[in-house]
Amino acid sequence: MKAAGLARRLGVGETSMQRHLVAMQEVGFVAPDDEGKPERQRLWSHVPGGLRLTQLVGNDAVDPLAMRRWMQAFLLSQHQFLREWVLDETNWPVEWAQASMNHDYWFRLNARELEELTNELRAVLESEKWASKTVERVGADDTTVLVYVPANAVPVRDR
Repeated sequence: MKAAGLARRLGVGETSMQRHLVAMQEVGFVAPDDEGKPERQRLWSHVPGGLRLTQLVGNDAVDPLAMRRWMQAFLLSQHQFLREWVLDETNWPVEWAQASMNHDYWFRLNARELEELTNELRAVLESEKWASKTVERVGADDTTVLVYVPANAVPVRDR
């Protein structure tokens, strides 16, 4: 998504959003998909595995408002990927549709258990088995496609 689109969705100025994107690029959270274009025309994407919120929460160097706005943009991009899959699923071969997973789970946990779950999910995704299959891997054969795997575990207030 371009900086202007993110800025509109989040209710901030385009120049401010552009500045935040460049700062996030410097720390490896996002990258332009088309580096050769002028900054205002670039499409931005998050870097898979580049975001570790646990490193940022409570960090005095991080502007809390900017962090909340960035998280909103990040969640919008997750929603967009999942929405596109649902709309396009019937256009994929049946084995891909059957192999994909769209589930959510609800647990009743305390903070320690949530941290343990988060660490275990991260360990699975960062294990040698799966880390060796990142987007950057070289020599992927014709049977591979890009697969998006969001992992979120957050507390929700009882309703």
